[in-house]
Amino acid sequence: MDHPSDPAAHLAPEPTLRDLTTRECWEHLARQPVGRLACVLGGRAVLLPLNHRVHDHAVWFRTASWSRLGVHLPGLEVVFEVDDADPRTRSGWSVVARGTTEHVLTGVPGSPGAEDHGDPAPWPGGPRTMLFRLVPTELTGRLLRPAAVVAPVGVRPGSVQRDPGHVAVAPR
Repeated sequence: MDHPSDPAAHLAPEPTLRDLTTRECWEHLARQPVGRLACVLGGRAVLLPLNHRVHDHAVWFRTASWSRLGVHLPGLEVVFEVDDADPRTRSGWSVVARGTTEHVLTGVPGSPGAEDHGDPAPWPGGPRTMLFRLVPTELTGRLLRPAAVVAPVGVRPGSVQRDPGHVAVAPR
């Protein structure tokens, strides 16, 4: 058994990594407004940030008809990823959706905007009239939880501990 005065006795356990359930993957996808779309265009791997909307178990986004995506994306196999990370706690999550994109005519029943489900309006200015849907054939996610904080022996939750050798000075 570790001695209570040994600093190693108070180290927190390792951070934990676990797979997200399908339901949790959809929740995380919906929570983050910007993700990254990865595909191969013209023989080259491309990774582009896109804002999106989740509706009816699909990822929806818009692009301009004259853009690289507008020209090459219909029917293309893609990977879409969203994530969030906290460098301070070394924690975060990531969700990856794989599937084939489908060009959907605006106003089709069930599409965002058609029934007031919210249009995935792009952040950049200009016309972005091509609506795309990605219904994932594979949806995976992982969650990295920070290590638990373990209080040293004798410290109560909510108590303030002061270092007698340290005097705090307010900035001027």
